[in-house]
Amino acid sequence: EIASNRNIAQLQTIQLGFLAATVLVLGALIVITNRRILRPIQSLGEIATRIGKGYLKTPVTVAGLEEISLLARNMDEMREKLRTASQTQAELVALSQCHLKATEEEKAIECAVRTAARVLEADYSAIVLLDSENRLILRAAWGISTKRIKGIELERGKKSQTGYTILQGEPILVQDYSKLTEFSAPPLISKYKIASGLSVPMLSRGKIIGAMLAHSKTRHHFKQDAISKLSLIANQTALTVDKIRLLAETRQFAFTDELTGLYNRRHFIKLAEREVD
Repeated sequence: EIASNRNIAQLQTIQLGFLAATVLVLGALIVITNRRILRPIQSLGEIATRIGKGYLKTPVTVAGLEEISLLARNMDEMREKLRTASQTQAELVALSQCHLKATEEEKAIECAVRTAARVLEADYSAIVLLDSENRLILRAAWGISTKRIKGIELERGKKSQTGYTILQGEPILVQDYSKLTEFSAPPLISKYKIASGLSVPMLSRGKIIGAMLAHSKTRHHFKQDAISKLSLIANQTALTVDKIRLLAETRQFAFTDELTGLYNRRHFIKLAEREVD
């Protein structure tokens, strides 16, 4: 009986030990679960709420289990895409407002090169337009001293990226100028340490009036969606330039004879009124 009681006491002690160990393990699991699962999920929920309210600048950084970390990375990619899209939309709206107010070509194209550089996060951007003699003239630039390069004439055809873009009539993406073979890189490429570049034709009423370019000092900087973004800016700018030119032409025809170029009666009356005043 004494031996049996002793065995029973030992079994009870072992049972209590197992129970205590189980409680400790469960407690540890609860703590670990709280740290590695519940808290990270709660943090992700708070971050998702902030993203939903439009706070897109802060990166998503949540540590936890591998699955939670993967979810956090995916959420951060989504946040970055939303941030980029929101920024692009705001820049395009500002460009539209600028073009609606613009009455001179210079103002319209200056707004465009600045917008292109911001949207594509490029180091440089430029607009080259065809003049009345069908020459390629660099009319505006961003990120480079405009006074130094404004007005320079670029080569046609395969002798420059702009000329090649107009020759092909389609976007040209160069991820690494050191491996370029399709056309000749102009001296400005090496002078300003440009590594990659994108150029698109500027179309208005089905006619190419020039080209728009964006450049970066980093190789492989431009992704595939950069083509559609730059094309959108370029074509919107082309339409605005075309509109401004048509308006100037209409004003010119209002005071001159289209055939001879001589001033007409309307111009004489306008001039007489000014002189009388």
